[in-house]
Amino acid sequence: MERNIAMATVPFTVNANRLGVVDFLGNIMNVRVTSVYVSNSYESTNPMFFLQPLSPSVWIAILATMVFLSCTVTVLDYVSPLKKLINTVTLGELKILNNDSTAVIADARRGKSTSFYNNMFVVASGFVGREGGDGIPDSPAARVILIGWWFFTTIIISMYTANLTVFLTSTLERGSLKLSALTDILQERTFNWGLMEGSSTEIALRNMNMSDYHRVLKFAHAPKNGAEAFDLVRKGKFLFINEDIILEYQFRHDCNATLTYHDKNFPILGISYGIPKGTPYKDLLSERLLNYVETGYIQSLKLKWYAHDGKACTGQE
Repeated sequence: MERNIAMATVPFTVNANRLGVVDFLGNIMNVRVTSVYVSNSYESTNPMFFLQPLSPSVWIAILATMVFLSCTVTVLDYVSPLKKLINTVTLGELKILNNDSTAVIADARRGKSTSFYNNMFVVASGFVGREGGDGIPDSPAARVILIGWWFFTTIIISMYTANLTVFLTSTLERGSLKLSALTDILQERTFNWGLMEGSSTEIALRNMNMSDYHRVLKFAHAPKNGAEAFDLVRKGKFLFINEDIILEYQFRHDCNATLTYHDKNFPILGISYGIPKGTPYKDLLSERLLNYVETGYIQSLKLKWYAHDGKACTGQE
């Protein structure tokens, strides 16, 4: 603008504000409004992670119920008349009860323990799909309670399995975003977002006649510079909005970086070299630059500079 230089070798995004003060050569390439975030891989440091599908209050309620049922079954079995009768039967002895010719064979039951300790294992066996086992109480009332408990455990196991599937799926997708449009970020509660103040991207958003884009600007953070913005992205939970050519280059080594191109509703802008207005070299420079674009030389340079250079997936620049 002050005519101290003949041409700015840093490519500018062409927009109306800049076109009003400087001239531009032909477009080098087109750029799109793009957002980037990094999905940090989730590694659980909690050895009890398998308990997380159910809330702590549910686990406490299950343990309390198991203790209560064990006490109840133990008491019912202890006061049961059938238990007292069976305990009078000696090993291998056959005894007639109530003179109704009902035989009770005691050699299989002799020495069986139905203590609280044993009943705890009987109650817990429902969670491993082994209803019953040695030491089932003789009391009919206790057995009815256990049948109801074992049916209830099938419901608990089904709920746990379903929640575990959701938990593992969400764990793999933790720290990720699914944006069909840039305005979807307004529904996000775990990510912050930002863009450079005064950038072409901010100007494009400001010029959009949609209130949602203005809200994106209203709640956006403004990093001091590009380096700060890139650091925030790599730390996670931050979405940075800028031109695609900048983000593709900066995150070409970050395999966890996700770039989303927002072509819908946004104009496709071009980048070019800025020159002072009225410079006599404009036509010559534009012709030479256009020749580079048409022959694919500019594209070959982009492929060269944007290559991984053997540092793919390192996350390091």
